Amino acid sequence: SLAFASVAHTCRDVQYGWLIRNLHANGASFFFICIYLHIG
Repeated sequence: SLAFASVAHTCRDVQYGWLIRNLHANGASFFFICIYLHIG
């Protein structure tokens, strides 16, 4: 799939790509936790 190839390229070939991917994933999770706490 093209999406998987793009993510694999970012993690392997882009400088600090693995860090960008992890920040994006963890940031999204943190955002939803904050929304849940705010509503709940």
